[in-house]
Amino acid sequence: MKLDLFPWNTFEQQIYLKFSSTKLVEGRETVQIKIDHNKCPPCSELVCIDTCPWGVFQQGPDKKPQIKEVASCTVCGLCESLCPNKAIKIKRKSF
Repeated sequence: MKLDLFPWNTFEQQIYLKFSSTKLVEGRETVQIKIDHNKCPPCSELVCIDTCPWGVFQQGPDKKPQIKEVASCTVCGLCESLCPNKAIKIKRKSF
């Protein structure tokens, strides 16, 4: 699934804009992304890679997603909500 094919409605646009426009404060907050590879079988449709507007994920040699650039994540939640196996969990960590 490509991001430009995602059927946006007004509610989804508002949610996306709310979360994607949030800036992380450097040194005080960070993003933690976990991929449960036990729930993520190798597939030809890596939804997380195709839907992430920030290029956080890449396909690994085992045909499963890998985290490429966690610093680019804006916690928009698209990958987490669209993963058919619910294998991705994203959360902010404050310190």
